[in-house]
Amino acid sequence: MSLSKVLAVVGLLVASPTHSDAPPQGDVVVLVDCPRSLGTAVKVSDNEYVTAYHVVDTPGCTIDGQEVVVERVYADKDIATIRGPSYRGQVEISCKGYKPGKEYMAKGFGLGTYMEVPWMASSHTQRGFHVFYGEAIPGMSGGPLLDKKGRIRGIVNMRWPARSASLEDTHLCKGE
Repeated sequence: MSLSKVLAVVGLLVASPTHSDAPPQGDVVVLVDCPRSLGTAVKVSDNEYVTAYHVVDTPGCTIDGQEVVVERVYADKDIATIRGPSYRGQVEISCKGYKPGKEYMAKGFGLGTYMEVPWMASSHTQRGFHVFYGEAIPGMSGGPLLDKKGRIRGIVNMRWPARSASLEDTHLCKGE
């Protein structure tokens, strides 16, 4: 059986996502509305957000009606930083990567509805991305993958198999 089929089966057995109208962190995890799709971003400083690059790779994306500006792109990691509305709060970043067997929480707007889904880190990588056991719904791309302390460990970027890219080789971790 292929790895993706195993992950698909395991992903269905892990846990069901929890749903709500708004994230408990207030304005920190936000819906990104783009001309061809919906995605998610997470606030990391005053008006800087991190998301998956494929979410914002076409012009016209907005957060709460305000157009976002793509600042930096890490195409090989499918990560982008964007400028958007300035809200209170932000999420701390961890530059330590992932540990196989540890549980993380994927957050985002699956099909436009806020949800939180537990993901378990595997020891596998696929085309340079970390593979997880868990479920991701279209629209969660760009959302944070958080550790138990609530720190961002990576960004959700593919739903099947569930994959995430860490922020280790970005300016957010290099202090640029």
